[in-house]
Amino acid sequence: MILARIVIILLIYTDNIVLLATFPSDLDKQLILLKDSCSTMVMTVNIDKTKVMIIKSKKDTYANFMYENSNLEEVSSYKYLGIDIHHKLNCNYTIEKRINGGWKAYFGLENNCKMENLVA
Repeated sequence: MILARIVIILLIYTDNIVLLATFPSDLDKQLILLKDSCSTMVMTVNIDKTKVMIIKSKKDTYANFMYENSNLEEVSSYKYLGIDIHHKLNCNYTIEKRINGGWKAYFGLENNCKMENLVA
C-alpha cells in the first residue's frame, strides 16, 4: 500500500496486525519476520484468527501460506477496524455489509423496545 509516497507493509492497532505485500514471496518473508519478532518478544500468534486475503481480479491460485508449520486460511473478505474489505476491493460489498449491520441494529433495538413495552 502506498500512502503519500511511503510504502506501508504493516498496520498495527492494539492486538491486530495486517501485513501487506505485493508478491507472495514478500508475504512469506514478512511471516518469517513476524515469527522471529514474536519469538524475541515472547508473544504468540493465534493461528485460528490469522487469515490471508489476496486482493485479485482473476482466479489466480497461490501456494498455501504458512505460519509455524500451520496453513493459514485464505478468505475472500476480511474485517479490519470495523470495515469489511472484499478481495476484489468491491465497494458495493462493503456498503451492503454496513447497511445490513445498520438494519440488524435497528431491528434489535425495535425488538428490545417492544419487549419493554416502550413501543405501541
